[in-house]
Amino acid sequence: MGKQYLQISCLLLGIIIFTVTGCAVSKNGSRTAATRLPDPPQSENKYYYFTAAQFQLLNENIDNAIFYLKMAIQNDPESSFLKKELVFIYLQQNNYEDALVFIDQLLVKNPDDIEALILKGNIYMYLDQKDKAKTIYEKVIALDPQKKNVYLFLGSIYLDENENQKALEVYQKLVKNFPNAYTGYFFLGKTHERLKQYRDAEREFKKALYIEPMLVEPRYELLNMYKNNQVQTVGPLRKGKQEPNKEKITELYQEILELYPNDTRANMELALYCYKTDEKKKAQEIFDWLADRSLSDPDIAGKIIYLFIDQKKFDDALILLNGILKKIPEDSDMNHLTGAAYDGINNIDKALFHFSKVKDNSKFFENATIYLSYIYKNQNQPDKAIQSLEKAIQKMPDNPEFYFYLGYFYEDLQEYQKAESVLKKGLEIMPENSRLHFRLGVVYDKRGEKNLSIEQMKKVIGIDPQDAHALNYLGYTYLDLNMNLGEAEQLIRKAMEIEPKDGYITDSLGWLLYKKGQFQEALTALEQAITLVPDDPIILEHIGDVHTSINNREKAIEFYKKALIKKEKDTETLLEKIKKLSNGND
Repeated sequence: MGKQYLQISCLLLGIIIFTVTGCAVSKNGSRTAATRLPDPPQSENKYYYFTAAQFQLLNENIDNAIFYLKMAIQNDPESSFLKKELVFIYLQQNNYEDALVFIDQLLVKNPDDIEALILKGNIYMYLDQKDKAKTIYEKVIALDPQKKNVYLFLGSIYLDENENQKALEVYQKLVKNFPNAYTGYFFLGKTHERLKQYRDAEREFKKALYIEPMLVEPRYELLNMYKNNQVQTVGPLRKGKQEPNKEKITELYQEILELYPNDTRANMELALYCYKTDEKKKAQEIFDWLADRSLSDPDIAGKIIYLFIDQKKFDDALILLNGILKKIPEDSDMNHLTGAAYDGINNIDKALFHFSKVKDNSKFFENATIYLSYIYKNQNQPDKAIQSLEKAIQKMPDNPEFYFYLGYFYEDLQEYQKAESVLKKGLEIMPENSRLHFRLGVVYDKRGEKNLSIEQMKKVIGIDPQDAHALNYLGYTYLDLNMNLGEAEQLIRKAMEIEPKDGYITDSLGWLLYKKGQFQEALTALEQAITLVPDDPIILEHIGDVHTSINNREKAIEFYKKALIKKEKDTETLLEKIKKLSNGND
């Protein structure tokens, strides 16, 4: 029946991870149309429909394959095999709801169907319904203790929920049933580490390495404990003696590098360790090696970002980067990362120096330019911010981000004509750039040209119907103008579906409810909005307006005053509202 059928059948025989990458619909997930076959003779329906479904799968006609499988099931409603075939197709499409329907049908017939239970548990994991997944995995292990991966799934849930003792029990059962499962010993070690049982953790990590000596992750876990002196391999520190664990730490790094000489992380961490333990010469040798490799290997910059910049370990990043720059002082990529690290510790002068050394042929040129312009802006040097972006546009006239930020900076200076001109120039080059259209819409709004603003927001939504901020902006504009209120509600509710935790969209929903006279629902939404965007003056004023409408004068005044403190301009309306309520006037 072809390769795809064989892959699905293999899954039915025991593979428990339901994300079937080998059975993908096509490389790009496309579905091609096909004409359905004529209905078969009644006596041969179920076989005919199953064969037709397999044919459609081979030709990547997924919708038709689903149709034929459903027809086969209709003719043989007791077939577990057919239902599982359909479940796997739904899972390929990430259609979890329909998959669950058929899994539940399987479980009604056979509540102890192991494969169906595992599939259901995995779906709950993808839907982030971990309590349901946990219950199912526990049942699977009770029914069949030989399902090794289920222990790992269940243990991971307990670890995520900080139920470390329960995770420990799960992993202990795993290694008891599977003594050679190195993953079990590794996660057992991680759990002991969580429980601060460091000697036990050390023992389990070493067991994992005994079973699979090529692993690096247990070594990194051991290194972390040794460097933090959570486990000491030598006696107490004495004058003239080596620091605890130094020999073991060096040995572990050497083991990793003997197995994987080009392991970027191991080289970086060893260099930092040598530097910090006053082996500066050895550290510089590794820095030089990293510098040479960085010229051809983008993984060096990527690892610095991932391990240090993103983790906000700026001091370590600067030791590493300054060491590398001794060998390659003009390297744009390393100067960009060094600038970011100095910016992270608020050393503005050095950040500016290194960002300015990033050349326009670097993949980081755009980031460095935007960093530079923002630093100048925050230092109250808007002219320099604008100048850096204008120079960047001369070098890269097709880069939309430079027009976007230049327009934004002019907008911030209330130079709306210049902002409009810059954004329009960007749109001449990139007419379908939704970010430029959005910013231009904001500029028109600030100039009081509401119709032009609405036109731009409609263009954004036309380009990207899922742009929650444009949907919200247009909806709120309609509310503000008291027009198209039905459409406004549709736009705002759609934005909420896309970005349910956005404080400004939640504020729009609250204001919509207020306009509809649903004051209690409005207050609930606005109180949620202010938790998402604390101290926003518009939201605070909206809450005051709701309290005014339900005659909570003291509360209304309280929120108006809070809004007044936060509002930098256009405070006349707020002052009038406070005065009116304070005088007891309606």
